[in-house]
Amino acid sequence: RQGEPERPPEPEPEPETDEQRAERERKEQSLALKNQGDAAYKAKKFDEAVQLWTEAYELDPTNVVLLTNRAVAYTTQRRFDEALADCEKAIDEGRRLRLDYAVIARAYERMGGAYSQRGDLKLAIKCYNSSLSECNSAGVLKKLREAEKQLEKQEREAYYDDAKAEEARTAGNELFKKADYPEAVKMYTEALRRNPREVKIYTNRAAAYNKLRSYPSAVKDCDAAIDIDKQWVKSYKLKAHAQFFMKDYKNAMETYRQGLAVAPDDAELADGLQKTLMAINTNQRNESAEETRARAMADPEVNDILRDPVMQQVLQDMQRDPKAAASHMQNEMVARKIEKLIAAGILRTG
Repeated sequence: RQGEPERPPEPEPEPETDEQRAERERKEQSLALKNQGDAAYKAKKFDEAVQLWTEAYELDPTNVVLLTNRAVAYTTQRRFDEALADCEKAIDEGRRLRLDYAVIARAYERMGGAYSQRGDLKLAIKCYNSSLSECNSAGVLKKLREAEKQLEKQEREAYYDDAKAEEARTAGNELFKKADYPEAVKMYTEALRRNPREVKIYTNRAAAYNKLRSYPSAVKDCDAAIDIDKQWVKSYKLKAHAQFFMKDYKNAMETYRQGLAVAPDDAELADGLQKTLMAINTNQRNESAEETRARAMADPEVNDILRDPVMQQVLQDMQRDPKAAASHMQNEMVARKIEKLIAAGILRTG
């Protein structure tokens, strides 16, 4: 434009010195070797990867990523001391060179991985926490949680001791006999920490919980015992008793029946079942037929039974001839469904 002064020419760039050119070429060569090392690692050629990353680092010691990469290869080869040394050097050099926090975080993460693979979970957890303090990462947080879970399992299993579990259970039994149920629960809990696969301890503690009227806890212990040994009859008795006292009659009836399937001649289970049926009848007398039916129909299980064509025929037979019930009750599956309808109040006895 006219009237505007001419701009001075842009300064020519400084020519590259021999030293700068040599440094640039070293970095380029180092990067090429790094990429070759990355490819070798992906191909599971770990020795080759280590050698290439080592040569790359010698050419460019400012690239600490080469150290953390090499640490991973060492960890894969179970050369843990060398992996840890590389991570420590990466952290020291990263701080000296004032590199990004993410680089330091990665070094701590790789160190945590080496400790984890070596079985030093406490040190692995410490390293993962250090990594997260440098830079948040969902991946590192996941590794931390997994290491914590593994450590908890290790410590729990290290505490197992069958003999000491039996000592604690015996002590709990003595306290139970003295009606000191809270202390008995403590001893049974200690016994379970020592041996969590012993059904007797679960049912011992369930019995103490029943005495303390902690019925949901009793049911939970009985379920654990049943999961371990479905033939241990005491589990069904204590569970059904707890359900009965919670007035959960429908489930109590089912539990008594499950117990009788294991021990058909058990008088305590049979008596409990009869008492449950009587309690159901007593409850039903205190509400109208309409109220009972409305409550029962809200139960999906009751609805399924009533929609079953076989059960529809059974109910019709029973309506025409009450004596037909005895015949149908000989079929175990039909008997269970009839008892569920009785418990729900759809069928009334007496």
